[in-house]
Amino acid sequence: MVTLEARLAEPKKRFRHFLFSSLMLLSLTFGLPNIVYAQMYDEYTVEDYQNPDVYENPAFYQTSDPSQWSYDLVDWYKVDFNRKELYLQQAFFDNLPDNQWSAVSYKLIDDYTLIQDHRKIDGDKYVRDLGCRECDLTFREPEKGLITYSKQGIRHATGDHVSSPGTYPLATSFYVTDRGINVKVERTEGFPSFIFPAGDAFYYNSDLRSDRITYGTAQFTVRNGYDWLRFIDGKIFIPKEDYQQGTRIDEIYILTDADSSAIQLFFDGNTHPECGCAYVSMSPDKRRLVSAGSGDRKGYTLTLRDPWLTTQATLSIKQRFGTTTFQNRKEQGLIPSITMELDPVDAEKEGQVFFSNEIVNGKVKIRVYTDGSVRQVIDTRIEEPNSNPLVLNVQNTKGESLIGTAANPLRLIFDDQNRIATIGYSETVTGEQARVYSTIAGDVAPIAGRALEASKRREELKQNIQQKYGVAPMHMMGWVDDKREVGIVRSLLFASRASGLSPEFVTAAAFQEGLNVFIEKEYYQNPNVKLYSDAVLGLMHFPEEADNLKRKGFLRRDFQGEKGYLSEYSSKYYYTQYFSNVQEALEAFTATLAERKADFLTYARNKGYDVGRLSEDQINYWTYTSFNCGKSCMRERAKESLDIPVGAGTIQMTHVGNIDPHWNAKRVLATTDLIKQARLYERAISEEIVQIAER
Repeated sequence: MVTLEARLAEPKKRFRHFLFSSLMLLSLTFGLPNIVYAQMYDEYTVEDYQNPDVYENPAFYQTSDPSQWSYDLVDWYKVDFNRKELYLQQAFFDNLPDNQWSAVSYKLIDDYTLIQDHRKIDGDKYVRDLGCRECDLTFREPEKGLITYSKQGIRHATGDHVSSPGTYPLATSFYVTDRGINVKVERTEGFPSFIFPAGDAFYYNSDLRSDRITYGTAQFTVRNGYDWLRFIDGKIFIPKEDYQQGTRIDEIYILTDADSSAIQLFFDGNTHPECGCAYVSMSPDKRRLVSAGSGDRKGYTLTLRDPWLTTQATLSIKQRFGTTTFQNRKEQGLIPSITMELDPVDAEKEGQVFFSNEIVNGKVKIRVYTDGSVRQVIDTRIEEPNSNPLVLNVQNTKGESLIGTAANPLRLIFDDQNRIATIGYSETVTGEQARVYSTIAGDVAPIAGRALEASKRREELKQNIQQKYGVAPMHMMGWVDDKREVGIVRSLLFASRASGLSPEFVTAAAFQEGLNVFIEKEYYQNPNVKLYSDAVLGLMHFPEEADNLKRKGFLRRDFQGEKGYLSEYSSKYYYTQYFSNVQEALEAFTATLAERKADFLTYARNKGYDVGRLSEDQINYWTYTSFNCGKSCMRERAKESLDIPVGAGTIQMTHVGNIDPHWNAKRVLATTDLIKQARLYERAISEEIVQIAER
């Protein structure tokens, strides 16, 4: 039943529709301004909101109620996106076309939960609308679903979050990855100084600039190239990465090992055992530095420079465990001190793993092991004529010296000429006293003398060899001239003798395949450490070749190996093999090299060459090429001639090293020649080893 009120209202409604239609016709015919009928039509009935003609009028979108819109009739190009009323309706966001999200005024949105799919939000427009001038927010398509937006800022599924508008500078780039939010300032002038919101969590990269950062109470300068700092809820970290990364913080260069623990940064110069983590703490006056390790083999290296001390040579600290405190004592008229503190483990305990912290000062390297033992090395690969005068204390957490005896505790003192001595634990030392003490210390003279002699000879030979081959030989002298490396040299001689290859070629090829890295990182800590086939000496394919090597007589038939883990290489899966020690690994390596040599000589004969006329360099070049890039690669490169190709090749570094087999093979030839001319295997240490190998 129609009410009287409804019957009375009907003529009025028809008149309004007639009037609206007439005004529309007049405006289209004579160009009347929209405001004329907008002012006359500022009240809308339910029926008006269903009338398609209404939605043709731009003024409608300025005065109507968006909650009453029929969104299938909306002309989105006429919508006034500066009306706050739009953003109170979930229906508005549900119906907004994909191509109109860039028109949204994001600063007018109070409740971002009304937006069901945040992937549609225009990130660039969002950060700029909320006050970050010329900023941008970018991500690849898969990462869009990891971000949620709010009036306060953006939040990543991992917990990272950045404030909006915050205090981020002009032209900041926010780049979203699967691990979090990366922040990078693209353009700056002069010496940039940035203030970051203390409660935000993100990764930061300074590119190649030195940026002055304020984050909470911390103020510091950072230059981290292409690596990252981690800011999270008021704390600052160098994050864990699967690669080495280097960061310079207030002129302290921090180089982390791949997969090492995250390092927390403090800026008060105090110890922070409460964090239970690896950390570096720097005092604002750059006088005191404390570093702490995580307690495992992975660690980080600190390199100090001015203004921390007036450096005369490289001074670096390798931190894996315990704490190390550096103190600049210039104001007291004393040389700097380093105190390394640890809780020694039981050296007799079965199964205990030992590794070391290190201090490198000029040519001198001091290793402090987990059992508290201290060893000294003269590293001839380091071309430093000077060292930094300083005092080194090694003590347990009770403050008791681990050098000397309980009755006569000692510490080490360095002078400025790569000399070292021990002094009483309580003595204070000036630079002049350091020179006196170290001059009379003769315990390292024999090692230093041999090392310096070999180093001088190597440099003389290196220049001639580089002219001959176009490639410099490896800097590997220091890896076979010390009694610590007796086991390495013995294994090289044993393996070369078993394979019929020259020890010089075997040594050069082994070092080209990373033997020196193994010696430094593993062998010094544990000479009996196991090796696995895909980690050293390029033996990732050895497990599948072992039976063939035995069948052909290149490998003894009783050679046994322990099955390792499933690994992937070049999109193929295979099982690695464990070797019980370095001698076993080198035996497998030389057997593979010998097989490659025999295969090359067979190939040369089949091509009609007289292999007896080939030079040793030619045979070594093509043998190593076959090992380095494969037999088919060798055949392809040798199909025109067996002459060694001219030129030095190129350096094309990847995570597995240089991938240019020509450059690699030329370097092996150069290093082989260096070893021969330096007569490394004729030195006294080798005579002892030869006698052992002969037995």
